Amino acid sequence: MGEWYEEELGGVKLGDERLNRRAIQVLGSFGKQPSRSIPGSCQSWAETLGVYRLLQHKRVTPQRLLAPHCAATQARMREHPVVLLVQDSSELDYTGKESIAGLGPLNWVERQGMFTHLSLAVTPERLSLGVVEAQFWAQDPKQPHKNATRKQTPIEEKQSGHWLKSYQEAGRLANEMPGVKLVSVADREGDIYEVFEAWQEAPEQARASWVIRACQDRRLTEKAPGPSWRYQQLWARVAAAPVLGRVTFRLPRRAGRPARDVTQTLQACQVELKPP
Repeated sequence: MGEWYEEELGGVKLGDERLNRRAIQVLGSFGKQPSRSIPGSCQSWAETLGVYRLLQHKRVTPQRLLAPHCAATQARMREHPVVLLVQDSSELDYTGKESIAGLGPLNWVERQGMFTHLSLAVTPERLSLGVVEAQFWAQDPKQPHKNATRKQTPIEEKQSGHWLKSYQEAGRLANEMPGVKLVSVADREGDIYEVFEAWQEAPEQARASWVIRACQDRRLTEKAPGPSWRYQQLWARVAAAPVLGRVTFRLPRRAGRPARDVTQTLQACQVELKPP
């Protein structure tokens, strides 16, 4: 048995055996001190320069570096009956580093950087298995925010399209792992109708389940009570559903709010959404 990083990146293919060896060595150095900077993780200035040369090489891309890790993650997933694929976006803030090419605005133009959208495989027991897919992009400073463009813009060209792509990848993995129940988990950014369409249109064996925090109070297909013609709404229907139980937990202190006990009521019902 070799070191863990040798096994995790053993299949890396960067087009040059020297680059492959360097990538494995760098992962080993970073793995020993993951919170340190690049110079802090290296033992010498020569090793530090080697890392920078590796990351600047035109053959070294995030997809190539992640490919063997994603394959190893999928192998670990096959050992579990249920796997959660938790997806979300993060900012990579490089404000003040003008030498980095290809950056774009973050939440305002003065902050420069890029975004990454990851799907992390986790078991219900909270064991992290690794990343299954990753997307990287920078916003064009000359273009408006992709989510603010007109409704006719294809979903693939909007920022919300990253959530759809991650769910589609979960469906692809579900098709390859019939013995594993995959559940795509997303925050409110994932509440887009195209995800529900992807689930409905996929073959049954390629349907990943999903848990999405509701952002839209969507219309249902049933008429609301009363003389006026209007559709029932999602949140009101759930609020009227039978109570299944209650969960009490301690919410830690947050900015401007002290720690406190919280009781959540659990309710559930089946609904049929009206297409937009």
